[in-house]
Amino acid sequence: MVFFFFYTGTQTPIINSISTDEPGTFKWPDGSTYTGDFKQGKPHGIGTLSWHNGDSYTGEFIDGQLSGSGKLERVDGSVYEGQFHNGKPHGQGTFYYPDGSIYKGQWVNGEPM
Repeated sequence: MVFFFFYTGTQTPIINSISTDEPGTFKWPDGSTYTGDFKQGKPHGIGTLSWHNGDSYTGEFIDGQLSGSGKLERVDGSVYEGQFHNGKPHGQGTFYYPDGSIYKGQWVNGEPM
């Protein structure tokens, strides 16, 4: 079974509006950062979100959320590469476990099918 932990509080992948439509960087007090495209002050387009704990996501954002194609790399060595929707793996994707095993297939709302 695969477990995804999505952050809340100051590390949430949903970013409140900042006043820019230019590419740039947003930094949280805990050290987490987002670098990439913005639309109406939210991540929209291509960018990288790096959490203070070392996890990172590089890929597409829609209206401040991980949505589209992307790669989530966790400090435990696990990696998910594929489609996201509303911050969760959704669609075709591959999960690489730290022990070297791999799951490749469909995902629905963060769960492998």
